[in-house]
Amino acid sequence: MRWQILKKSRLSMAAALVFLPVILLAEDLPIEFKFTLSHQNALETKRSAAYDGFGMPYLGLPDSVNGGFGLSAAFNYRITDAFRAGIKIGYDYMHLYQRDVLDEWDWDYWEKTYIEFIPGLTVEEANKTLRYNAGTDSTQFSAVFEPVQRLKELKISTQAEYHLPVYKELSAVLGLEFGASLFSRQMEMHEHWIKRYQLDPESTEKYDYEYKFELLHFAPPKTGVRFFLAPVIGVNFDLNDAMAVTADFIYVQYLGHQQVGWLEDLLRIPADSEKWFPVKSKFLISLGLVLKY
Repeated sequence: MRWQILKKSRLSMAAALVFLPVILLAEDLPIEFKFTLSHQNALETKRSAAYDGFGMPYLGLPDSVNGGFGLSAAFNYRITDAFRAGIKIGYDYMHLYQRDVLDEWDWDYWEKTYIEFIPGLTVEEANKTLRYNAGTDSTQFSAVFEPVQRLKELKISTQAEYHLPVYKELSAVLGLEFGASLFSRQMEMHEHWIKRYQLDPESTEKYDYEYKFELLHFAPPKTGVRFFLAPVIGVNFDLNDAMAVTADFIYVQYLGHQQVGWLEDLLRIPADSEKWFPVKSKFLISLGLVLKY
């Protein structure tokens, strides 16, 4: 209970630091609401320093990061005709694919409890091959282990935009965001089992019949907070005095402890947040609708 209270207070402090510049600018100014839908993908992911027996590096964090999506809502003040500043809240979702995830997850249930119940299988073999085969002349067991990861982020940030007129209602947009990402990295273990029976050794068929079943396990999630900086380049087209549509390219660079260690220490953000967050940088391509008041 005490930890939850401390965690909430730290997040409140982080939110206050992020939103403070906008709060100070908040006067009787025209406002805009911007809603966006984005496609995202990683540009750079972390790598482990571990090596296998052939001198080839293991990909200790995602082998590849599949495309994900993002949703966001922004509240901006029009400081001048060209300059806007505001706050933004977003939700990002991404799939992760990593072959050796079990080696780095530190999942006690998997390593110390579950694998012990599977005859002839070791943790090292299961984590490396993600397969199991065993049995007798009459019965065969086989399994394929499929770890599925998801990365979910709740992002809060301040942002500033500068609009450069191009032609009539069309303008180019240059922007910058700074904020915090509250992330949850989750893993599910999907197991695909087959039990095959060979009742008659003299049969011409390899197996008489088989039985398939599926198992699903959930690993404890990895959570934390990461700060990020995000330059934005895009276009804005005014439909009328009350509405506009936008298209943006957003580059997100997550900041390490070397860059924002003082801020992480101030807010007492857990030191392993950077360890468990798999992405160094990513991009988003977004389409948006702006409502003006």
